[in-house]
Amino acid sequence: MNKTKGMSFTTFFNKWGIYIILLLMIIISAIASPNFLTVSNILSVLRQSTPTIILAFAAMFLMISGNMDLGAGAGLAFSGIAALVAYTSSGSLLVGILFGCVCGIIIGIVNGVITAYLAVPSFIVTLATDMIIRGLIMIYTGGQAITETDNFSVIGQGYAGPIPIPIIIMVVLLIISWFILRSTTLGRKFYAIGGNAEAAKAACINVKAAIVQSYMLAGVLTAISGIVLISRLNSGSPTAGDGYALDAIASTVIGGSSLNGGVGTATGTLVGAIIMGLISNILNLMGIQSYVQQVVKGVIIILAVILDVQSKKKKS
Repeated sequence: MNKTKGMSFTTFFNKWGIYIILLLMIIISAIASPNFLTVSNILSVLRQSTPTIILAFAAMFLMISGNMDLGAGAGLAFSGIAALVAYTSSGSLLVGILFGCVCGIIIGIVNGVITAYLAVPSFIVTLATDMIIRGLIMIYTGGQAITETDNFSVIGQGYAGPIPIPIIIMVVLLIISWFILRSTTLGRKFYAIGGNAEAAKAACINVKAAIVQSYMLAGVLTAISGIVLISRLNSGSPTAGDGYALDAIASTVIGGSSLNGGVGTATGTLVGAIIMGLISNILNLMGIQSYVQQVVKGVIIILAVILDVQSKKKKS
């Protein structure tokens, strides 16, 4: 009987725990700062968190399919800077955005092909491509930020009525991500290969092709995240996105995705990313230094992984 009650609590917490944590975080933030619950501040927090949220959607698709991208921060910077350069060269915002997304897709294809067809573990592949991409960025920029941005900042700093454009982009991508996972064959393939790749093969799913597709999708999202971040900063910094990959992975795990694959939702990932953003916001309100914040985030990642592992053990 005690076991049943314990399992019931575990099920309840697995389903609603992150929402309870989010509510507690909002209450703590409101207590720490009376201005936290104002509309302007909430929109500001969401706008600042948007690049991480979008990158978390990319991490989610990969994690569900049983892989990850530790070089997402470098891909973010490369795609964002590529979009900025294409925009300043062509004068067309659409050309810049499309070029940035193409760069993201190419990076995704490279990661996906090496992971799927050459059977190299994804964390090794993406660590290597992270170093390569960061090196290419430094070679192109000479280690200096690109400051000739013209009106590129409208993507990250502009408004559509009272709503910041980055938030609109994030909501659209949330809906698309939710739809892909819930209502498409592609989404079902991701869950299948992440849950059990051998069973997916037996069900006539082309596992290798699906892995490449997951990396291509993640590449597009990573590029959009980079475009939003670079335009918000109004500067093509070669160090942009540093540390974002781990924040995105942590957000995804906190949001309920499993490092073992086969589990994850778009709404859970959104909540996980918002929780990460609120943690930074609370620490800033408390005047805690940035390097201490890195320690806190590292501890959170470890705890999230431990909870994921323990949850898997209980299920097995």
